[in-house]
This record gives sequence, structure tokens and C-alpha cells, in this order.
Amino acid sequence: MKYLFLLLVLANVVVFVAWLRVPSPQVVPEGPPERALTADVIVLEPLTPRRDAGDQVPTRVVGEGDHCMKLGPFYSPAIAEQAGAWSERAGLSHVQSPGSETFKVGDWVYLPPLESREAAVARARELRDMGIDDIYVVASDEFRNAVALGLYSTERGVRQRLEYLQQMGVQAEVRDRTRTREVINLYVWGEQVPQAGDLPAYIQDEGASLEAVDCQRIEELHEGAAIGYNSAA
Repeated sequence: MKYLFLLLVLANVVVFVAWLRVPSPQVVPEGPPERALTADVIVLEPLTPRRDAGDQVPTRVVGEGDHCMKLGPFYSPAIAEQAGAWSERAGLSHVQSPGSETFKVGDWVYLPPLESREAAVARARELRDMGIDDIYVVASDEFRNAVALGLYSTERGVRQRLEYLQQMGVQAEVRDRTRTREVINLYVWGEQVPQAGDLPAYIQDEGASLEAVDCQRIEELHEGAAIGYNSAA
């Protein structure tokens, strides 16, 4: 028994010494330590619009030495197309710009609008009874219920009409009568500047003319996807 007890004590001592020699386990962190978000570590990217892969960066279409002019107006799309073809043959690039223009059709003699249509009709009847012809009551636009007394294309015609009405005791007014129509202008540019005498007869017959313009106008038209862009280059 004595030897058995000593053997057990010796075994315990050996186990205890071996346990002391085993290194302590290392604690593995779950992830990198959090970083304080301070002004030193925050990077701000500039707020610039992102372009898709298919986007194209706008480029200038007018060369440094090019001259820019407006050719027009054209009232016929067919003539405008012919003028565009002529500009290409002349070594020019061009872009079409549709628009509209207001033009005078004559001088309108009239009485200002009355308070109602009934009043305007009654006034027109009075004038007819006086022997004054070429009268009608306006039924639309801002001159509704005015009494029209004629439209004249010459100053002489207007003057004679006013004198006649004054003799009848009628004080009328005169106003420009205008209309709006669609037009097409061609903006052309190139190294060679065409002269008015270089224009074909069909362009001159249309009443179109050449006028120098700022090349920035052409850049704006091209960037805005104006119709009919062509380049001879």
C-alpha cells in the first residue's frame, strides 16, 4: 500500500508539471477593429454626373478657321433641301433650323371692341345705313366685337379710307395686321465664305439671303439635335 500511494502522488506531480508547460490559447478577433470616422479618414468624391459607356462627350462641330452664316428663310421644305445639297457641293456643312416668322399683311382699319356682340352688330348696321360698306364684326382673338372697316395693302388706300370715314363722322383706328408662317433657316459653315452672288437662282427667287452669325449658334443647334445636320467633311 505504501508503494501504491507514492506512485499515485508521483503521477499527480507529473500531470501538474505537464499542465503548467502547455501554452495559453490565443484569442482570435472576429474582425478588424472599428475605425473612427473622422475628417482625416473620410474621402469625399466630387459630385460629377456619371456617363454611361455609350455616352459621347460633346465635341465642337465648327472648326477654328470656319466662317458661320445663316441662309434663309425658306418657305418651301423642298427648296431648303436643295439649298442644303448646294451647300455640300460648295464644301460647306449645314444644319436646318425650323421656326416661324410674323409678317405684315396690311393695315387694318377698325373701331375698337364694344362691350358685347349685340352692340357691335348694332353699330355695324348703323354704318351700313350710312352707306359705308366693307364692314364685319370680329368674332375671335383679342379684338372680339370690334368692327372691321377694311384691310389695305398701301398707305394710300388707308389714307383714303380714313378721310372718307371722317367725312361720315366716324373716327376709326389703324393697326398692322400680321400673320405667322413656318420657315426653315439653314446655318452653314466652312473655310470658304459664299457671297450673295454665288447663290443659285432658285435660292434667290425664294427670297433667302446670307447673313453672318456667331458660330456658337450652330454649336447650340447641333447639341440640341437640330434636324437635317450634314457635313461635307
